[in-house]
Parts: sequence; C-alpha cells; structure tokens
Amino acid sequence: MASIADHDQNDTHALSKTFQDQFARFKIWAGNIGAHRTGRSSLDYRLRDASHLRGQTIRLLENLTKLIEEASSICLGKEATWDQEAQDPFDLQFSDSDDEFPLQSDRRTELSQISDNVADMLDCLFRLAVSTRNPAPHDRFKRANRVDLSHFEQFDIAHVREVLARAPTVLAERLGKAITRRREYLEYRKAHHQRLARGLEDGQAADDTVSTVASSIPQNLRTPTVELAKLPVIDEDRASDGEGTETTVGSSLVSGERSRIPPLPTDAYDRPFVCPFCGDMISATTTRAWTKHVLADLHPYICLAPDCQTPSDRYKGRREWMRHVLSDHWKLWNCAFGCKSHIMAAHPNAPDLASSVDGSEISKPRDATSQCPLCQEQVISIKGYVRHVGRHQKELALFALPRLDEHDDNDNPNAQQAENREIQMTSMR
Repeated sequence: MASIADHDQNDTHALSKTFQDQFARFKIWAGNIGAHRTGRSSLDYRLRDASHLRGQTIRLLENLTKLIEEASSICLGKEATWDQEAQDPFDLQFSDSDDEFPLQSDRRTELSQISDNVADMLDCLFRLAVSTRNPAPHDRFKRANRVDLSHFEQFDIAHVREVLARAPTVLAERLGKAITRRREYLEYRKAHHQRLARGLEDGQAADDTVSTVASSIPQNLRTPTVELAKLPVIDEDRASDGEGTETTVGSSLVSGERSRIPPLPTDAYDRPFVCPFCGDMISATTTRAWTKHVLADLHPYICLAPDCQTPSDRYKGRREWMRHVLSDHWKLWNCAFGCKSHIMAAHPNAPDLASSVDGSEISKPRDATSQCPLCQEQVISIKGYVRHVGRHQKELALFALPRLDEHDDNDNPNAQQAENREIQMTSMR
C-alpha cells in the first residue's frame, strides 16, 4: 500500500495522501491486535477459540490484498482500468480526440474507487474487533502495580487539600493516593501498548524481545500519549445506554474554571479510534459515550468511610460505589428486643440470635440528610449525596489524566454539534 501511495504521488497528490492515510490506519489496526506478532500477544492466539472471527478476519485481509494488488498493477501500467476495457477498440481507433487526459481521469477514477473499497475493508476490520474478548479490568489494575509513581503522592495529596480544604486529613491522603494509582494505571497502559507495537515497522513477525517501535504513522493519525493500542474495540455507544454521566465535572480546579473531560476526538464520529488515555480501540460517537469511557478508565470513586476495610478499592461507576456504601456502611438496626445490652442481659439464651439481628437490619432512608465528608455541606437524600460527592470524586479523578494538546471545544465543530444534538434530545425527553 505504501508503494502505491509513493508511485501515484506524481499524478494526484490527494489520492496519494488517501492511500498513505489508509496504510497508516492499517498499521494502527495491526499494532492494536498484534497481527505482526507471535506468541500470546498475537492475533492468532487471540482468535484461537473463535473460528468464526478468524474466518471473517482472513476473508477481509484476502479482499484487502486483492484490492492492493489491483491498484499496484494499475499504477505500474500492467493492467487497464475498467473504463478502458469496456470501450470498443473501433471507437478508440476513430476517436475525434487524441487527448490522453480522459484516460488519465479514468485511471484516477478506478484508483479512487479502490481506495474507497480499501477504506471499507479497514472499517470492517476495526469493527470486527468489537467482538474480541476484553481483558478483565481487575487484572489490568493488578498489573499496573508494576509501575511506581509514588513520587506523585504528596503532589496529588496537596492538590486534594487545595481543592477540598475542609476534607479530613485521612480522606485527603486516601483521595490523593488514589489519583497516583490512576496515574500508574495509565502509564502502565501506555508502556504496554508501545511494547505490543514493537516490530511493526520492520514488517516482520515480532515476539516480546523485539525493541523497534513503529514511528512512521502520520501525526494526524497518532494519539497524543500512546503510539498504538491493544485489543479490544469497546462499543461505548452501546455501553452508554446504562448509567448516565456528566461531561462537566465538579467545581473549579482554578478559580473561574471548570474541570472538563477532553472533547471527543474529531476522527471519532464515523469510525473506531484509539483512546489517547487507556489505549483501547473504542467506538464512541457521542459525548455521553466518550465521557462514560474516560470515567471508566479512571475508576473515579472510592469509599470515604473512615473505617472502611477496603479503602484503596476503586469503582468505575456510581452504582457500584454506592452499592458498597449502602451494604457495608449505611446500615441501621432496629433491635427487636430493644438493644444489644438488653438482649445479653434479659435474653441470653435466645435461639438463633444472629438471625434475629440480621432480620432487624434496615437501609438508610432515601430522604435522609447527610453531610458531605469532603466539603461538610449538608446534602438532602441519598440521590443528592451520590451526585454531590460523586462530582467531587470525578473532579479529582480527572487530575490524573495526562495532558493532551489543548483544543477549545469551539475549535472542534463536530464536538460542538454533537453536544448540541445531545442537549436538544435531552430537552425533548
């Protein structure tokens, strides 16, 4: 494909650029799924138990190969275009014009059609990855312990204290360390993806010992923080039908500003793309789906109960977080005998005492007033608590994201249009 782009460069710069872009997309796909690798990180290994996906992948690659061979033959003059083949030789012999430009135009037309077909094949390969297994997030976080960024801890703790000055010291430290753990996770993912892409530039099957990193992908097709990523493609549009998320998060990190999730990448609206943070190939065409994915990368919620037995556990969604809080910390008991001391004194021989206690367990009333443990503000109802405290936690979690090239939302018309459409749809509900 690269040779086609180079050979056609003298004829049509735009068409040459199109083939270069498609070649770059192919390398992104190959690097993501380890098509050039051997061993456990290879595409063959991933599809070893999925014969239907393996068959579809092979067919797409065979079709892609045929298209490239056909384009190469046309560029080298070994094959006539379909327009030339369709013309009657008698018409060519007695043509009123000797102008060669129409034939050149026909040649470009067929190459343009081939380029479009190549793009379609690549789109299918990208989307096929949606059906590939997704590694367990728990395993990813566990492996992230191999990355040590503990030198960030005091910096992150100081940030929490600056943003939430009224938060208790124990919670400020817990939240700050959670930010550092997120940094380690994202750094682990970045290093892992770069390691997976090694050897792609050499065009040889690579194993885990190869050290050459692919570097010739055009800048406009690269992600800012990762070169290439690993399967799977995650369909965030479908996943976003569940728990809602917010794009604008929390109060200001700096006075007068609001912490925002970076806008949806421009190239994301018509095809899968590589997340610049976790490196997964995802399909997210709406701001809602993109927001949900970024927050899931960060696992922005932790338990804030001072006596929690699992204070370092992080949760990717509010439901998961509050399920823990409600089941482990926000329980009330209505003792059937009055109180525990009364039971021990007056009913020492009561049968199945444990079952009686469990049966007296009740949940915290939904309309109960709670105090935010971070800013000490009074919050009405459990739902209000989830939104209020969750907003604090999401704001802090975003601090772990690596900085990308800053672009104002106004500079991204696609992002602005998508956000406007979502606002209109929300107002109609």
